[in-house]
Amino acid sequence: MFESTLKGVASEKLVEVDLLLQGYEIFTPSAYGGTYDLLAVNGSSVYRVQVKSATPKDDKLDVDVRRSSHSRTGRDYPEDGYDVLAIANLVDRKVAYVRRSEMTARSSIKVWLTRNIPTKGRHIGYKPYVFDDMLEFPA
Repeated sequence: MFESTLKGVASEKLVEVDLLLQGYEIFTPSAYGGTYDLLAVNGSSVYRVQVKSATPKDDKLDVDVRRSSHSRTGRDYPEDGYDVLAIANLVDRKVAYVRRSEMTARSSIKVWLTRNIPTKGRHIGYKPYVFDDMLEFPA
């Protein structure tokens, strides 16, 4: 638990720094256990950001986009729980972003670290997430 807590804190701090460098003001909610981890503000635009960390394996990140297993309110986030998912790759110290409204999967997503993506088992219309295409915050 302690190690996962440190990983979560490090991921949030990495996202905060990345967003500050992209010109956003960052605020954190005062209550623990909400549906988002950070507020990113740019002018009059406010975005609720949920941060998830993932470790690279086999040229991809498998990202569990549900709440932690010790959440009291269920594993899935409500549809309107956050606006943007931030995926922190602590190994490479980089962050990728995807709008919640553009996510088709609700429990986990694969984010590829290479453009050489296997085609076996992909369905028609499949649009893979490629980490380096997702580095800009989707305002």
